[in-house]
Amino acid sequence: MKIGICGPGMAGKDTVATELASILGLRYFAGTSKWAAQLVFERIGRFYRSVEDCWNDRRNHREEWARIIGEYNSKDPVALYRDCLKDQDFLTGIRWKHEFRACAAAGLVDLWIYVSREGCKDSTCQITPQDCDLTIVNDGTLGDLNWKLGTIGSILRSHLDKENRSASLVTPCHLITE
Repeated sequence: MKIGICGPGMAGKDTVATELASILGLRYFAGTSKWAAQLVFERIGRFYRSVEDCWNDRRNHREEWARIIGEYNSKDPVALYRDCLKDQDFLTGIRWKHEFRACAAAGLVDLWIYVSREGCKDSTCQITPQDCDLTIVNDGTLGDLNWKLGTIGSILRSHLDKENRSASLVTPCHLITE
């Protein structure tokens, strides 16, 4: 199973991916931004000592990162995301609607999750909760979020066990956990 996680910056996408990977026994090493860090460093690296320094400063330059990723994906809108999925089962942080649609059309992702959090606004994210199959409202403590993810993980694990962990979700649903 491949899972795409969307939402504004700082909403908890990487936390959701990490926890669901643990619950479901899937692979998650780093957000999409880790793959993009090398691209960004090649373009604006003169301001940083290393790719890691560039990645650590990504939140201060969201628009620049989004532009560089968009340029990389200009000929193939799923190029970066296909690269990410070679090594892991999650995509986090897709920003542009045309890339989201291209990933869906290419069948790269079986389940789309939107993570929302009050006060998290991100002008670089065109994806909305209505675009995704499932919305998780991250409105409490880390413990609250982990409880929600445990519940969602149990449902997904049941589905994966029934389908020998290889089938995609056939019927998307719009479920909002609050």
